[in-house]
Amino acid sequence: MAEAVRLMGLGHAANSGGDYALARRLFIESDALHPRAAARLSAANMALKQGDATAAIDGYLELLRS
Repeated sequence: MAEAVRLMGLGHAANSGGDYALARRLFIESDALHPRAAARLSAANMALKQGDATAAIDGYLELLRS
């Protein structure tokens, strides 16, 4: 779980720095290690910030299903 938390922190830092693609990858990796709604929500938000509304909607819908 510590690695998942570390990846979330790195994802937030990447988001703050404007690197949404990296942030999204980090949130997805964090979720793979330790599934959490916050990681999935953050990944979907990064897809939206990247202009990929389809991926963002898919992410939000998957989150609602879980």
